[in-house]
Amino acid sequence: MAQELANHIRKESAARWPGATLLSVVDGSGQHTDGYVWCDLAGSTVRCITPTNIDLSGGSQIIYGIPTSDGPSSDYIFIGAAWNGLDSGRIPRTRTTEIQSGSDLRITCGAGHTFTLTNTVYNDLQFAVSQGKVPDVSAPNWETFTTNTSEYAFDVDEYIDLEAQEMPHSWKEGTSGDVHLRCAIKTANSSGSSQYAKFTAYVAYVNHQAVWTEATLTSELTIPNGAAALQSYYLDIGDLSLTNNVLGSMAKIKIKRIAATGGTEYASSVFISQVGIHLQCDTMGSRSEASK
Repeated sequence: MAQELANHIRKESAARWPGATLLSVVDGSGQHTDGYVWCDLAGSTVRCITPTNIDLSGGSQIIYGIPTSDGPSSDYIFIGAAWNGLDSGRIPRTRTTEIQSGSDLRITCGAGHTFTLTNTVYNDLQFAVSQGKVPDVSAPNWETFTTNTSEYAFDVDEYIDLEAQEMPHSWKEGTSGDVHLRCAIKTANSSGSSQYAKFTAYVAYVNHQAVWTEATLTSELTIPNGAAALQSYYLDIGDLSLTNNVLGSMAKIKIKRIAATGGTEYASSVFISQVGIHLQCDTMGSRSEASK
């Protein structure tokens, strides 16, 4: 493992980190607590982290990792440890890591493998409103937005159909999606009190090669008194359950402004610039074209 790592993470020489101390971790050297150690693996100098108070005594050990910068006091990614020839890779660490590289960073996972995340991250599946299909009646108006741009402006009961999108291959299968929109008010609210605009998202969705179904999600936007014209807002409309759905799932959305119920209706139009679904992601991509 150490030889393979050295071949993939090759550094020119220890001179890149002047003043560093070479510490032996072969055949035991007691406890090492200052946070890093140098390992010379098959002619390639690799900077390595050892977590505080880890016991390096009692057998052949090599701690190895990826350097993040050229300073000996910088932080590192901990990759793993070979304990008497057995690769562990499960020693915990708590320090913040930052990678800096003056050249391309190449990591080979091998065929049928990808990066996986222990903790999921989020990405956005976006549905551009300006590219949507408007109906013959109850259509939003295409109006001036900023000085040199235009956008669809929605009054009550107006709607638009948006294109279908496939779940990205980074998506964690079976996890729900957070449907939301981003909008801006056309004119300022100087009424003296909050006003309201309400929206419904009709979300058609389908599992891979299954039967389409539909969910209806509704949420109301509060526009406070004093809000300026073109003030932008984020509105969480609701969660789309995708339990048991897998790679190849799809979704499409119709977004509609409906009558407010929380108080006085905002009398002017609302520009909707984007509708999206926040999705949890647990890999960089899929291991094959058709499966995670």
